[in-house]
Amino acid sequence: SVVENVFNENLDIALPPSSEKSEKPISHNLDSTTILNVVKDIDLSDPYNWPDSINSYLRVDLVKLGPRRNINIKYPISSIDKTERQFSNSLYSRKLSNGEFIDRQWLVYSVSSDRVYCFCCKLFPSHATNLRISSLATVGLRDWKHISERLKMHEISQAHIKSAIDWSELRQRLGKLETIDKAHQILIEKEKNHWREVLKRIIAAIHFLAKHNDAFRGNTDILYQPNNGKFLGLMEMFAKFDPFIFEHLKRIRDHKTHTHYLGHDIQNELIEIMASEINKKIIQKIKSAKYYAVIMDCTPDISRQEQLSLVIRIVDMSLDDEFTNPTIKEFFIDFTNICSSTGINLSNVLLKKLKDYDIDIADCRGQGYDNGANMVGQYQGVQSRILNQNPRALFMPCWAHSLNLVLKDTAKTSARAMHFFGTIERIFTIFSASTARWGIFKKHCHQWTVKKWSETRWESRHSSVKAIRFQVKEIIDALDEINETTNDSMISSETNSLTAEM
Repeated sequence: SVVENVFNENLDIALPPSSEKSEKPISHNLDSTTILNVVKDIDLSDPYNWPDSINSYLRVDLVKLGPRRNINIKYPISSIDKTERQFSNSLYSRKLSNGEFIDRQWLVYSVSSDRVYCFCCKLFPSHATNLRISSLATVGLRDWKHISERLKMHEISQAHIKSAIDWSELRQRLGKLETIDKAHQILIEKEKNHWREVLKRIIAAIHFLAKHNDAFRGNTDILYQPNNGKFLGLMEMFAKFDPFIFEHLKRIRDHKTHTHYLGHDIQNELIEIMASEINKKIIQKIKSAKYYAVIMDCTPDISRQEQLSLVIRIVDMSLDDEFTNPTIKEFFIDFTNICSSTGINLSNVLLKKLKDYDIDIADCRGQGYDNGANMVGQYQGVQSRILNQNPRALFMPCWAHSLNLVLKDTAKTSARAMHFFGTIERIFTIFSASTARWGIFKKHCHQWTVKKWSETRWESRHSSVKAIRFQVKEIIDALDEINETTNDSMISSETNSLTAEM
């Protein structure tokens, strides 16, 4: 997965401890700043990206990485004293008095800042008060006019020589695994690998549950307790076969670690990171396709909050080979809570979303909505307001919704049709309003159950009619039994009326 690859590439630090007790219910023990720093894509080959304070662990990793240079890039030109100057690859070499050239391995060019740095002096800064600190060891140097002289002065300075010796000694010790704290260094490497593997499995479990829309939590957040949820259950199952999760859960159970990364907050944060990465890939596809169409609709969720769904349709031109045809693809972008479903508000929400994702409205070539007045209104509808900004964003209504409206309005012109569907609704209501009456219906009707037809889905009426069309006798028998067993006069009157009409 995207997130797993990011962890593999960037998780080169020992994860921090937590003050949380493992016997307590598992909760959040990793703040969002820490996890985002772990997965953030930082180019450590560029000294400009290094932190001001470099600890011993990062110093070891940077020495292992070594100075990197790209001699094929085009260096930007700076105008100094009305003269255009820039960095040159020739500065990577030093000419000796005997005519020989030696490589300045310590010199590193920063692409992001257009400056040069001394690799060893920035890693091993001198704290002696009597030594002059060069800008090559701090903020970098961009004085291209005097760069040659400045480099010559720097490489013979006492501060540089001391830093170069420290760099060389550490590099040699790391190559032979002979650092002062050799055993500690081995433990650090082992611990980093342990946490990397644990996080990969945690991410895999989170991805699996999220992909299948499964609930994560149970009645408790404690390991090896009944009903502790699917996520912790997966971790317990992994421990039976996987040595990394087995060791991780053993540490938690034996109180050898207070850091477990199994809390519900870290689950949510990892899901957000995965969603963000997926969204980035989708937006990249949309931008590479350039032209697109928007599909938008509103619906209330279970909490009665109106939700706006936004879908982008593109023609995917990323061909694998010459025999692959372009394909039409639709990508769900976002759910948005809305407080007003007017055409003005919905169009503003759409434009804001496109702006947030840096998608140009001028590249929109189609709009697809239902036939609601707020969508198709000639003056204040969403489609007209978008057309005002982009006349090429042609509106195409939902044909299924259009056909449904045609059938619905046609049926309303016939009194017999309205009475017919009203009777079907009454039959469903009298059976479904009571479990006892539903049981009587099931006793007589074994093939189909009566169904409530939808006002906005005409095809649902087909199922409603079919259940009665092929079970007329059975439904009449069920109505008769309800009439004989009920003590409610209104129910008795209703069953008699329905029986007579059928």
